[in-house]
Amino acid sequence: MTVSLYKKHTAACKKIYIFEFDNCDNLLFCVERLYKQIITNPVKNDLYSINKKYRLVIFATAADAKITEATNELSDRAYHSAIDLAYTKEYGKLITKNNAAQKMGKALIKDS
Repeated sequence: MTVSLYKKHTAACKKIYIFEFDNCDNLLFCVERLYKQIITNPVKNDLYSINKKYRLVIFATAADAKITEATNELSDRAYHSAIDLAYTKEYGKLITKNNAAQKMGKALIKDS
């Protein structure tokens, strides 16, 4: 019983961060800069294409502030509401679900 209450509390504490990029170059630059932070502190994230732009959706907690702050600085726009998430899911095309930034970062950065 305690574990299920903890999971519900943890899920409720996650915030929605939607970062929009005007083009692929801006998105890849951001992912490249954030990759090492994301692999050491994994956060759930999905990538959508919508209206000829890219949206990186991150589900994060307050502990993930470094990731969301850095992404906010590198993105062209940011949204934070459930309505924006619903719009993105309904009208956007899902490119990669679960760990989109990690998958792109791994392809961009070859570890030595």
